[in-house]
Amino acid sequence: MAGGIAALNLLTEPLIRIRRGDNEEKVTLPELFAVAIADDLDSVVALRPHQKQALHAFLVQVGAMALLAADRRGPPSTAEAWTTLLRGLAPDYSRDEPWCLVVDDLAQPAFLQPPVSEGDLSCLKEKEVTPDALDMLVTSKNHDLKAARITSAEPDLWLFALLTLQTCEGFLGRGNYGISRMNGGFASRPFVGIAPKGRWGAQIRRDMERLIELRSEIVANYPMYREEGGLGLVWLRPWDGNAQLTPEELDPYYVEICRRVRLNFDGTAIVAHRGASRKPRIAMPEGLNGNTGDPWTPIDRKHSKALTVDGSGFHYRRVAELLDPSRFTPAPLQDVTPGDGSEGLELTLSVTVRGQGETEGYHERRILIPPRAVPFFLHRGAKDRLAEVARDRVTNAATMRTKVLSPALFRLFQNDPDTINFRHPATQAKVEPFLARFDRDVDADFFDHLFEELSEDSNPSAARRLRRAWLMELKARAGDILATAEAGSPLSHVRRYRARAAAQSVLDSAFQNAFESWIRED
Repeated sequence: MAGGIAALNLLTEPLIRIRRGDNEEKVTLPELFAVAIADDLDSVVALRPHQKQALHAFLVQVGAMALLAADRRGPPSTAEAWTTLLRGLAPDYSRDEPWCLVVDDLAQPAFLQPPVSEGDLSCLKEKEVTPDALDMLVTSKNHDLKAARITSAEPDLWLFALLTLQTCEGFLGRGNYGISRMNGGFASRPFVGIAPKGRWGAQIRRDMERLIELRSEIVANYPMYREEGGLGLVWLRPWDGNAQLTPEELDPYYVEICRRVRLNFDGTAIVAHRGASRKPRIAMPEGLNGNTGDPWTPIDRKHSKALTVDGSGFHYRRVAELLDPSRFTPAPLQDVTPGDGSEGLELTLSVTVRGQGETEGYHERRILIPPRAVPFFLHRGAKDRLAEVARDRVTNAATMRTKVLSPALFRLFQNDPDTINFRHPATQAKVEPFLARFDRDVDADFFDHLFEELSEDSNPSAARRLRRAWLMELKARAGDILATAEAGSPLSHVRRYRARAAAQSVLDSAFQNAFESWIRED
């Protein structure tokens, strides 16, 4: 390695742009750890929204492994201490090659870049000159984020692109395999967790400390991993595109890579060389379906598989399912603990939804858990009650949508027929946008109303009054939607009046029939 390049060292060079208050500054990776642990981090300047959770997961997993390796229970507050801890994860590299973005000796690792067994870059046939071209696929049609638009890139842009690609990407055609921590190549890696009171750093610290506490439990639940001495930084091992690692070689909190990539300099600019592989880097057992113990991934109990989110994202129905312990085993970092306190807690959910050859958007949701609702997140019996009330309210909303609003809209658009044709394609096309608007209206404050009712769970009469008030509010929203639909209906004045009156009558009578037991006064 004498005379070779080991450049852009994340441990010693301030390459990461952050903002604290009104000040923008550049920090090293150890300094980023220290700032985050102190909860003094306002933002990471160059981080794009879909990259944030990849960086969060990296900091938490690497931090937890470093602390466990050093037999420390809590994170240090200084960058110097973090430098020592991070070097302890790769102690055999005198020039910090595993933490450098560019290392020209291909027999050595670089950051998130495994040694190239062939010894030259000719096996990595693709060349990317911008970090967003290297990043995980965002959209095949440039709708979400424009591809390859960053023409003058700071090193931290390459850092975040590498991180997102290597820890979140899925299958993208032959030779481009995805990560192990998802349910199949066309799935996505979801992130579901709890954010305590504070800024982003408070959640990083909380998750790091929780992983240390959960170590023995995760090892017991996933005995396929090595309890001690497992490989945590997967990019340390050479990779020829054919050799595979097995879970028995890995630490339970391993940070993986899924693609063969090397950065180097083309003049003064960074470029990326990447190539195909013949097999996925990690060979997980058949039938595991993404159930790898990922700290942020809930597991579908019925099918024993990792959560996969579609293009509809984290709508209220999906979140209600995730809060049901009979439906999903919560992600290890999704559980609220007494140490989290009760003020300012949020349920956080994010994912970049992938499909075949494209993505279906980045989805993020944060749901505030009011103090009076926190007990319903702590214990199994209370969680079951939360799930029961949420399930009941989801059913109420579905009834309102399909049994009340939908027939009213069909009657309106079909001009008060003797018999409604619910299968008429043209009418279905007219009705659907209004039903979608109703869903959005319900979604906007579904959990506010849910938690309000749960806060009165020990007072059935008060809880019932709250449910009744919510149902009446849903009816009012349905009425507003019906009025909007009527205003845009291309009917003559007389026909419009008759159809509107008939549709309102359907809305009123269907609501009465569907919710008679709820709206009847005690």
